[in-house]
Amino acid sequence: MLLCNLFPATSRAIKEHSRGRHPSPQGKGVASLSRSHLNAESPLVDSKPVYTHQANDCSSMECHPLIERGKAVSRRSRITARIERCRLIQRFFRRTPHKETCVSCLESMPADELVNLPCQHKYCNTCIRRMAATSMTDEQLFPPRCCSRKIPSETVLPLLSPKERGSFVSKATEYATPVADRWYCPASTCGKWIPPTAVNSEKIQTQICPYCSTRICSGCRGISHRSRDCSSDADLSAVLEVARLQRWQRCFNCGAVVELIFGCDHITCRCSAQFW
Repeated sequence: MLLCNLFPATSRAIKEHSRGRHPSPQGKGVASLSRSHLNAESPLVDSKPVYTHQANDCSSMECHPLIERGKAVSRRSRITARIERCRLIQRFFRRTPHKETCVSCLESMPADELVNLPCQHKYCNTCIRRMAATSMTDEQLFPPRCCSRKIPSETVLPLLSPKERGSFVSKATEYATPVADRWYCPASTCGKWIPPTAVNSEKIQTQICPYCSTRICSGCRGISHRSRDCSSDADLSAVLEVARLQRWQRCFNCGAVVELIFGCDHITCRCSAQFW
């Protein structure tokens, strides 16, 4: 109060400064004196305070070992997350296997599981095995074909089981043997093809089946009989009588009985012999 009473201009300058106003030009000199005087006497009026304690705290935090360890762990976790993100992106954009359809069963599967044939048709392994099994039951269907083109044995054999592979090779040898040179067991319980290596010289009167040990006549290739006249075979005579009644014909080349089902009277036997 004493200071304000002694220096009224100084009191007015302090009030204007507290209200955000500039002092008037009349009291400029007095205001400057009073401000300098107040700054010198009172430490409360300070335009630029210095916060030294904050700088000291920051420097101490940066040097703390726990903070440095936390920063390293955080950096490592960010790198790990980035690697996982890249792996997910690669897994998402990984190319799926190309699929194609089997022309027989119409099942869709990867292209590397299909067999490409010479006619450019593609079959699955199951259908190839089924075709091979069907072709072995009929000489006219052997070997398996597609688009009238034979499927190579090198393509079929790796897909078969050991038992099926042996049957396929046996049938290939059987059908490659001329019909006149083929031997079959005449027993009704056997009827298997006898390989040429198991047949002795035809000069021997009796052959033996290697599968069921049935004795076979070398003349008529039927069951062995005591009479040297093979025409007295009762079973053969019965079959020929049925063929005559049904108007079946017998091939002049291989002796097989042929039945005409449809078409013209021209007949082609399985041994490639042709007759009417």
